[in-house]
Amino acid sequence: MSIVFQRSISRMALTMLASAMASGCASAQFGSKAQAETPEPTVVRSERDARADAEAVTPPMASVQTQPNSTVGELRALIQNRQVDEMRTSYNGTYGASLLFQPETLTYFVALFQQKDFWRVVKTDQHAQAEQLYRRFSEETRALADEELRGVRLQAEYAYTERQLGQRAAELATLQNDLQTQQHQESVVAARRQQAKAQAEQLAQQQREARQQLQALQRQIRSIEEQQAALGQGKQAKPAQGGKKALPPK
Repeated sequence: MSIVFQRSISRMALTMLASAMASGCASAQFGSKAQAETPEPTVVRSERDARADAEAVTPPMASVQTQPNSTVGELRALIQNRQVDEMRTSYNGTYGASLLFQPETLTYFVALFQQKDFWRVVKTDQHAQAEQLYRRFSEETRALADEELRGVRLQAEYAYTERQLGQRAAELATLQNDLQTQQHQESVVAARRQQAKAQAEQLAQQQREARQQLQALQRQIRSIEEQQAALGQGKQAKPAQGGKKALPPK
């Protein structure tokens, strides 16, 4: 098999995988006593099982512990010693799949993991099979992440709706306050207009009464003036009659 590999190692991803392996190792040592009493199923698949494409892939629970001498333990040691190259890695939510290559033995490792927990590791020396398994694990991460991503989206939509509710509630409160203020102002304006109208009507009535009084006074003045004029004319007529002497009778 002639395959050319470009050894461009992604040290960051390998460090993450190493951390995941170290975490699984610590969990395995802590639970070794309990595992001796009640054996737990391992997450290792043989090459024969890996070739069975029709078999459904059911990832083990993250709490399942793996023996140090398993394929997971072997890959963990290789990652810690930086003896494998990361060829492909894909993520879907918190799930991921990786294809790693050991140049010294021309061996491939295909891993399925969630955050720091490895669910399945398959070892093979067949490049085509490794690529097929990687694609299969990648598709499985998509299926596994669907509900998780849906939950993330729904959580974001819920938070957005909550913010919208808060904004609309504040807007409603503002509109209600504005309406109350407007109604109060309108009632004040209406009261002032009513008061101004009453005052205007009162002033109009007072003006009519004042005019009536003025007209009465003017009539009185004219009457007095007429009386004075009549008296003046009578005084002028009396001297004319007295200045003519009467003749004695014959």
